Amino acid sequence: MKLPRVRFTIGRLMAAVAVIAIPLACVDVRAALALAGLSLVVISPAAIAPPGRRLEAASWASSLQPAVILLYLYATWATAWCVLGHCPRRSLDDPNSISPVVEVLYVMFAFSVFFGWVICICTGLLLTTVCCARRSNFRPLLALPFAWLAGYFILLWDPLGVLYWCWD
Repeated sequence: MKLPRVRFTIGRLMAAVAVIAIPLACVDVRAALALAGLSLVVISPAAIAPPGRRLEAASWASSLQPAVILLYLYATWATAWCVLGHCPRRSLDDPNSISPVVEVLYVMFAFSVFFGWVICICTGLLLTTVCCARRSNFRPLLALPFAWLAGYFILLWDPLGVLYWCWD
């Protein structure tokens, strides 16, 4: 089954920009930067992949969302450490009041935890099912639950207490 090619016209691109711009106009600059950073995680691999493999690249990127959640959590902590000059302390160094750079990373982490997992589980299952049907390749479908379980167990383990620092 070959999918039809979509042609991008100026009208479609302008409509897509308008649909994206309306929600971004309702949030502040930090939240808009966080949403843009979250969307680049899935869009970038799909844009870099060759034309016949873009759907598969997007499915892999969305199935590995737990790694992105961990990346944003530890990037927030490391950036706070660099800004403060010492390791962030629990209940003393709030990620929202350290620096705007730390706050953008913290909002990216919060969005990926609260909204990104729902979107990525749904799109990941849909895209991996389509890829499995097209190529008879079941590796992305198996990677999805293992990635989520591994991310969940790493967050439970939390060897440095970073999650507790972030949520206090």
